[in-house]
Amino acid sequence: MTDERLPMPLASPKEVGFSEERLARIRPAMQKYIDDGKVPNFVTLVARRGHLVHFDAQGYMDIDTREPADRDTLFRLYSNTKPITGVATMILFEEGLLTLDDPISKYIPAFENLEVRLPDQPLLTEPARREITIRDCLAHTSGLATQSRAPLQYRTLYRDVMEALGWLDSPNGEGESVGSRPYDPRQRVETLAKLPLNFHPGTAWEYHVGYPVMSAVLEIVAGMPLDRFYRERIFEPLEMHDSDFYVDESKLSRFPPCRARRATGGLCQSRKKPRPVRRSWARRHSSVQAATEAAWSAPQGTTPVSGKCF
Repeated sequence: MTDERLPMPLASPKEVGFSEERLARIRPAMQKYIDDGKVPNFVTLVARRGHLVHFDAQGYMDIDTREPADRDTLFRLYSNTKPITGVATMILFEEGLLTLDDPISKYIPAFENLEVRLPDQPLLTEPARREITIRDCLAHTSGLATQSRAPLQYRTLYRDVMEALGWLDSPNGEGESVGSRPYDPRQRVETLAKLPLNFHPGTAWEYHVGYPVMSAVLEIVAGMPLDRFYRERIFEPLEMHDSDFYVDESKLSRFPPCRARRATGGLCQSRKKPRPVRRSWARRHSSVQAATEAAWSAPQGTTPVSGKCF
């Protein structure tokens, strides 16, 4: 990345009140994670008062070829897409199009009159004490059902629902693989409403599950696909030119393979050559994908995350 493409102007550490000696500790500290085989690469950035004082890349894009990572290497955002969903929600809130305490059934009627399974008797349910709100979806307190907590009896009692969600043939619970069956994100979210909740909304915490539903709500309120809303209302105004729901083929050289840690130590590569994702596919899947870690970004537009597989 050239100085002309830096996300903000450079400054000496002293100019903005930083210790140059302490900033110099960042690189060796990060290098230890690479040397220990915990991650393949890092891009780190420190800024203050609108000026960069540290911006560094280390490690390898590809461990096998030893191709070095660069400051414009693209990274998978994974759960860092959730703050973007939060920003999108607040944009629509400021425009008076929704409130945090709106029930999601206002936008998706399938979520009316939900039932909650009894903790000690999973085949019995009781009416939800209140509806799921937008706030619940954002705060991980929706109570929505998850594959990992579904009682074994659901395989019989709700077999059609679980098959539609991909929970019976998908080992990770994320649903069907691309191309296996027709995939409609809105239909998937509405199907989820057919299962009893794990707990009454607002009474407990369970990570992530409300975000696919929140993404569907955002599409309905915004009146456009979520990838387009993010691009026009967030990424383009913030000059996040490399952030999207897909990796353009022209940028694949900056996009490293995904690696995961082995139980025995070290890293394994999950895909030898990263493949582009067609915009048409991303648009069809946007309701779920925005909340399930499918956007990409380079350091230029946002705080990068490490290149490891989370």
